[in-house]
Amino acid sequence: MTSDEAQLPKDPVAYVENNLLGKSFDTLESHTARKSALGDTTRYAIVYLLAEYGELPKSQLMAAADCTSNNFTEVITPLVETNLIEQIPTPADNDAKDYRITTLGQQAIQHDKHQINGTHSSQK
Repeated sequence: MTSDEAQLPKDPVAYVENNLLGKSFDTLESHTARKSALGDTTRYAIVYLLAEYGELPKSQLMAAADCTSNNFTEVITPLVETNLIEQIPTPADNDAKDYRITTLGQQAIQHDKHQINGTHSSQK
């Protein structure tokens, strides 16, 4: 080993969790799962729509994403499982479902808005 080589940590996952996530209750695994879920353009668009429009019915999201019932489940499940959005009962019909963005989902969209457009959460 030369004097120019860095001394890397023996456990890089623990190192990243400690240095990036610090005292949060998050893990690197759940953090990267959210990033992966947002890596799909349709999923990202759904989270963005929920950030912009608030609570939306399943039928409206399916139409906007051009999904059938079968592939909508495939699209939406990673977003729910990673806590970017949540499914809630529709007030008028407990069998129907609405979706809304979570705090984590809102943070992801606001971070992107800031990074891409330089806007903050109070701006659209």
